[in-house]
Amino acid sequence: YMILCLKYFKKGEYIRLDVHLQTTELLKTRIRELGPLTWPEKVILTDFLVVVFLFLFRGDWIFTGSKCDPWNGCLPGWSRLFIDSDYIKDSSIALLGAIILFFLPARDGSNSKILDWATAKNLSWEVLWLLGGGFALALAIDKSGLAMYFGKQVGFFSMMPLEALVLMIVVVSIFFTELINNTPAIQILLPIVLGFSRELNIHPFYLSIPTAMAVSCAFMLPTATIPNSIVFSRGSLTVWDMISIGFYMNCICILTISTCWYAIGQWIYDTNTSVLPDWATVNS
Repeated sequence: YMILCLKYFKKGEYIRLDVHLQTTELLKTRIRELGPLTWPEKVILTDFLVVVFLFLFRGDWIFTGSKCDPWNGCLPGWSRLFIDSDYIKDSSIALLGAIILFFLPARDGSNSKILDWATAKNLSWEVLWLLGGGFALALAIDKSGLAMYFGKQVGFFSMMPLEALVLMIVVVSIFFTELINNTPAIQILLPIVLGFSRELNIHPFYLSIPTAMAVSCAFMLPTATIPNSIVFSRGSLTVWDMISIGFYMNCICILTISTCWYAIGQWIYDTNTSVLPDWATVNS
């Protein structure tokens, strides 16, 4: 916010209170004009909440120990109700939440449903291909052994202090996610970072958590993340506008993530760098 103010508010300018009050009143008027929730809106909201609930409680919530002892330090997931619970994935829940909308009536006086194919085919399928391609690429990097190969090429990196290694990974991650969407970026980087952790015999969280935080800092280019693309598509900003502000924001994020990780992150996640957890051990 401070950077944006320094960039776009010239000396002597200020935020006028009367304009702020007018904007607030306009927003309140628009909200009142929306009226109460309609039947389709209620259905969509309920469907969304149910899908989120199923996402959260599909698997076991283990509070103590490493294995799930139902109702004794563990909240069993609802997928245990099925014999072949391994076939129940997040994708199954998402598909169920979408398919059911094709059968629920819209109650608009016609025989239409909440969702029909004429509407569904106009969705941004390219986004699904983008995310799905990222998942496939990440899985290929892991299963093919490429992540392990990169991990073994530690060479010079094994000579670096771990603090410097974290800083380097944060810098690479932040600027890498400017080139592609942050979801595929983390799917590509995470297997490689985990390979580094295994080869250096350090806790996987020590490198993976700063990496995950860094790829969320996509501020420079429209391609970095979908919100950036939406803002850029309005035509009010140029690429240079985004770069000139985003670069400084990236630098601030680099310092913030690295400093917070050194100061409190290791303590919060208890990442003893000299111990590789049993769950992270890869059998030869």
